Amino acid sequence: MTSSFVNYYVSPQSPEVYEKPDTDEPSYQKRALIQRIFSGGSMTNMNFIDKLYIASLIAKRRQQDYVVLRSTVKRDADDGSRIFSEKAFQKKYKGFFYHQNLREEGMGVQLRYGNYKSAATLSRIIEGQGIRVVDLATTNRYEVHRCLVRTNENVSLHTVRFFVSAFGCDVESGETEGVDIIVYLGKELENVWE
Repeated sequence: MTSSFVNYYVSPQSPEVYEKPDTDEPSYQKRALIQRIFSGGSMTNMNFIDKLYIASLIAKRRQQDYVVLRSTVKRDADDGSRIFSEKAFQKKYKGFFYHQNLREEGMGVQLRYGNYKSAATLSRIIEGQGIRVVDLATTNRYEVHRCLVRTNENVSLHTVRFFVSAFGCDVESGETEGVDIIVYLGKELENVWE
């Protein structure tokens, strides 16, 4: 669930693997969702007030308001087991969770990285939010602790605020060399998303 620029998550302490076929209709009961939010067996970034707010939103919804996301699995050629296909999931659900105000702002972002794998993963996440990533470029600027957003635009842009809140980036004004925003990825952030 999202509220403004705050992305809330609830995940189990230990990973759960759903192995039933996609044709099985999972049933999401409001009571079970609310219990999961308040469960000590779940990890979440919500404080108690946030939990109450999200629980009230869930309680107001009808069962048919929920959208079931079908997993995208494929058969492993070696042993026939089912495995999750990140590529198929990205193709099927890209843009499904975007923020309208980020898309309307239309900022072009260049990611400067030291680790391509991390940059590619982050670019998919960023584009899924509605921000257009126009370029990935290498950098050796690793004095950046986590990440740095450089813009010659207004620093109060929704896109800039997204990077600050989602990834803990610092912000500076400066030349952006033909793009709207440059994001320098630091080693700490790259290690998290490797």
